[in-house]
Amino acid sequence: MNTYAILPYQELIDIAEQTSSEFNINLKIYEGHVENAIPAAITAEKQGAKVIISRGGTADIIRRHVHVPVIKIRVSELDLLRVLYPLKGLDKTILVVGFKNAVYRCRSVARVLGLKIKELPIPYERDEYNFDNIKYAAERLISKYGIDTIIGDQTAYVNLQSFCESQYLITSSKDDFIEALEKTELTPSLCTTPSNSGHIRSVLDAINDVVISTDEHGIVTILNRPAEQLFHLKQENAIGYRLEDVVGREGMFRDLNSSMLDAFNSNSPNFKYLKNKDNLETFLVHANPLTVENETKGVVATIKELSAPGSEKAPPHKKTYAGGFQTRYSFDNILTKDAKLLKKIQVAKGYAKTSATVLIEGESGVGKELFAQSIHSAGSRKDRPFVAVNCSAIPAQLLESELFGYVNGAFTGATKGGKMGLFEMAHKGTIFLDEISEIEKSLQVRFLRVLEEKQVMRIGSDKLIDIDVRVIAATNLDLKDQVSKGNFRSDLYYRLNILNLRVPPLREHPKDIQFLANHFIGTFNRKYGMHIDKLTEKVNKQLSEYSWPGNVRELKNVIERVVLTIGHGCIDAPDIELIACEISESIGHEQSQKNGGTACETLEELKIQAAKKALEEENYNKSRAAKRLGIDRSTLDRILNQGI
Repeated sequence: MNTYAILPYQELIDIAEQTSSEFNINLKIYEGHVENAIPAAITAEKQGAKVIISRGGTADIIRRHVHVPVIKIRVSELDLLRVLYPLKGLDKTILVVGFKNAVYRCRSVARVLGLKIKELPIPYERDEYNFDNIKYAAERLISKYGIDTIIGDQTAYVNLQSFCESQYLITSSKDDFIEALEKTELTPSLCTTPSNSGHIRSVLDAINDVVISTDEHGIVTILNRPAEQLFHLKQENAIGYRLEDVVGREGMFRDLNSSMLDAFNSNSPNFKYLKNKDNLETFLVHANPLTVENETKGVVATIKELSAPGSEKAPPHKKTYAGGFQTRYSFDNILTKDAKLLKKIQVAKGYAKTSATVLIEGESGVGKELFAQSIHSAGSRKDRPFVAVNCSAIPAQLLESELFGYVNGAFTGATKGGKMGLFEMAHKGTIFLDEISEIEKSLQVRFLRVLEEKQVMRIGSDKLIDIDVRVIAATNLDLKDQVSKGNFRSDLYYRLNILNLRVPPLREHPKDIQFLANHFIGTFNRKYGMHIDKLTEKVNKQLSEYSWPGNVRELKNVIERVVLTIGHGCIDAPDIELIACEISESIGHEQSQKNGGTACETLEELKIQAAKKALEEENYNKSRAAKRLGIDRSTLDRILNQGI
């Protein structure tokens, strides 16, 4: 197959060369943007090109001047996020210039990041357009809105260099290029060439996944050997017939028809899960439109059996889908009257519209998992698994096997038959990694590879498994500070910190203390059949003066304890002082400090104070507090219990 790539800038050329080398593909690469792409494409066609790969508006222009399929390298939201994220916090309007799909897609990304943009699409779809008009429009927008930063494609980048101090090129990633390259392998025109048909047939039959394609009329044009086995029919009884007549209109594969039809009508790829008679999701269908000369000429679908994503078939007794990993909370469960926290919620809702990695920072008890679940519940993956992992709760030597899984016989004590890892269980969904700072540096390297390559390898295996997982991480430490101390890898930190959300401690929104306390009283009244009416003003004052080191979680625990103890009536100051002694002790300690301290404490009291101080300074992580004191965790627990 003669495949040519006409690419507009050097970085993308480097990606193409690297990819073609990795996959041993004979790819001929030319540098060319709008101004010189047409002669390069015509030359490529004369030299026998069967497919041309290009990008954005350049691809649209090339299509009008050649007679071979032109595959477009898309610009994804992640590409736009990559170029816009460094500008987060910029209090000026940004001008976005380029191919209209990329320009319009910038809207949602800019909204998430809180950036102000002005859009200037270049009409590549026209046979002729004057770039002087684009320059004139750019000058007017720059002057009117005081713009000093331009985001643009290669054409804008080259032609508007002198217009602003700062310019950023919208680039495509390696994943985008591979996606375009994969489309060339299944373009219908390749299969109609006699010299290629036998080779293409052998390649398709050698693929483990089911491959089926149709033309624009829904007639089956390709059916590989795995598809024969799945549908229980021969190629000669399928090719040339309507898809719905081949796979049927009912049963497990009825959704295959709608998936391929949707891909054709919308001219965009889609995923759909096929359920068996027990309503379990057994197959994943990926339908992709086939475009030739700017027209949708058919659809190709690949069908994967769901065992582990991309891995061997699971034994029959294994559950094929991690359907038990569900969220319990949404943004409606985040209760606040604080304006700043309400703004945080709006930012998080914007994050939910993307699949980019999110790093949630905040002290213990502020509700980091609540935000993580809400982001998942509001996003496109809401019907897929939400797998939560507390990295500090699992011993370091076990965490690797839990995250990545292992094969049969990988190590002594391994479960017979192996085990699927949590990353695989989260396929198509979200994995929430709480206390990410606790991952050991040796494991951080493996985790970084998962984020970058979207692949995992089970312990004891040499096979890479493709996964599609959104990662939300959380930490109660300052990760940037941990990087400077050498406790956390800088490359992993920057890969995690694509989208950032800091959840403030309760003491920073004190007006919510009374509001949340009353809410929890109502909750526990209903749960335990109690009849607590309200809090007195003196109690509200005490609650607001307390620093709440355990944040909302601590407030909830205190209210639950009070409701269970008192049972009915009003909660007054003596009740709080008796039942929630940490509050009165904290306030009393502050008063004591103001008055010059107390009498000499006993040795046991000093030990208790030292333990509490270490625990507070380590953000209530007992393992780190014990390490700081040079004792084991059980000794720390015993000292703390003496102080109760």
